[in-house]
Amino acid sequence: MGQTLTEKIFSARCGSPVHAGEVVMAPIDRAMIHDITGPLAIQKFREMGGNRVADPEDVVILFDHQVPADSIEAAQNHVFMRMFAEEQGIRNLDVREGVCHQVMMEKGFAAPGEIVVGADSHTCMYGAAGAFATGIGSTDMGFVLKFGALYFRVPESTRVEVSGSFPRRVGAKDLILAITGDIGADGASYRAIEFTGATIGGMDMAGRMTCCNMAIEMGGKTGLVAPDRVTWEYLKGRREMKSFALEADRNASYADRRSYDVSDLAPQVAVPHNVDQVVDVGKVEGTPLDQVFIGSCTNGRFEDLAEAAEVLGNRSFSEKVRVIVIPSSRDEYLKALRAGLVERFTMAGALVEAPCCGPCMGGAFGLLAPGEVSLSTSNRNFRETGIHRREGVPLLPGDGGSQCRPGPDHGPPGGGIVAGKKTVQKRAMATVNPPRVWKFGDHVDTDQIIPGRFLTIYDPRELALHAFEGTRDEFARLARNGDILVAGSNFGCGSSREHAPLALKGAGIRVIVAESFARIFYRNAVNVGLLPLVCADTSGISDGEEAAVDPGTGELVAAGRKYALEEVPGFLQEIVDAGGLVEYARGLEEVTTCRKTTRSR
Repeated sequence: MGQTLTEKIFSARCGSPVHAGEVVMAPIDRAMIHDITGPLAIQKFREMGGNRVADPEDVVILFDHQVPADSIEAAQNHVFMRMFAEEQGIRNLDVREGVCHQVMMEKGFAAPGEIVVGADSHTCMYGAAGAFATGIGSTDMGFVLKFGALYFRVPESTRVEVSGSFPRRVGAKDLILAITGDIGADGASYRAIEFTGATIGGMDMAGRMTCCNMAIEMGGKTGLVAPDRVTWEYLKGRREMKSFALEADRNASYADRRSYDVSDLAPQVAVPHNVDQVVDVGKVEGTPLDQVFIGSCTNGRFEDLAEAAEVLGNRSFSEKVRVIVIPSSRDEYLKALRAGLVERFTMAGALVEAPCCGPCMGGAFGLLAPGEVSLSTSNRNFRETGIHRREGVPLLPGDGGSQCRPGPDHGPPGGGIVAGKKTVQKRAMATVNPPRVWKFGDHVDTDQIIPGRFLTIYDPRELALHAFEGTRDEFARLARNGDILVAGSNFGCGSSREHAPLALKGAGIRVIVAESFARIFYRNAVNVGLLPLVCADTSGISDGEEAAVDPGTGELVAAGRKYALEEVPGFLQEIVDAGGLVEYARGLEEVTTCRKTTRSR
């Protein structure tokens, strides 16, 4: 049997055949951390006994989420990361370059055949360069910093073949929205998505980046395009590297195959509050807007800005609408500046900001007031207190307070991340016997678990005080040690931020039972010592019921009824038994790369 593109990349890096489902400890070619996930990654590196990073040349640091620093706590985190970069001799691009994913691509930090990780869920964008690129949590990144390697379950692949020519004003973003609507928010969970076909082959790198960026919005581990002439032309001047052939075998085995023809595709829009709620734009035409955001790692490139300016023409924006334009990097900003686009947007009434994540992050600026509606080119439309994060060109009514609060103490013992001024409030953690159920539905995302404005906090006890704030406020007040969280499908979708499982752990939750989990959340939960268990059907379990997990039978017992639970599979059980990845790593001096283990999640 032939190999998929992902299997070929892992086989080449491991020096022996690797197949989907196998778990390998693979070498990392490049690792990226930014100002939100970086401080916790450094803390975990230290907790694992890390002194010197495995290879400083393979690590890139930059700041983009809270840039310029929007609070004292954010500024202190920047200082903390600068000091670490200087101490370790790591390349630090600081606040100068722009959104991490765009910068990683344009600086040539990802290339065909490489394994690249980033402590951000949209790291999968680098698959546009033919790399296996995936987002990981901060504890995983701490492991990478120490060992230069990381364990992976080699994913199965979904092959997406695209044909046809785009109609006018329809492009890559409309395509990936349509694909997401078809496959679903968790329809490609833990899979690599290979984008193929004549339409993909005819796309420029900007379009390919947009498609690969949003693989995570279908639950995917990565999105990939096999390197071709377009790829190698893009890498010229960015990377000293000879071209080579890399593509899937014709007889490769795929978990799923999908075909799409874009010839009759209409402009698409994702409506609140799930990424796969995609409709033709005509369905929402005429909806009054309060704010428009043009930017993000998905659509903040020069090509996107130029098209927006062309549509605008010589007109001005309505005085009733706030328009925020943010180029995705300094290079893209300069292109727009030289082409006169910055002046055009400014004269039309827009605010053109320096390259950063901006409103997309949901915790810096550009927040929405309750009841407001936003149109955005971002990559998500999840609900969050104070802001509805936006996907594609969605229409998003705000439904929460938009005031940002200063962060609390979040420094590790003995220093490190600088503490803020707020005192950590200790929670009463009396054990509940038996525990109670906190019941949630499908697609609970990380921004619902912990809103974006609290991302300068890293102490689980303090994060717990804000868990589900604006979504289910009584949770932070009433959750007790030993309670069990029960949910539907795709629990923990969205960001790679470890703040979400840490908040639940700090609230006393020790076990989460769900019909399915988002990939990164599942792994982050295991890494921080929070046990995620899969139950085929949780619909019969009610909020507030007394419940317990029976260690003898491996069943959840709720209100006297028994529910079968899947085992934590393979290599992950070793980490669970150790109490989390930090404790597991403390016992290791080094790791053997490409060590194959049992099959696992």
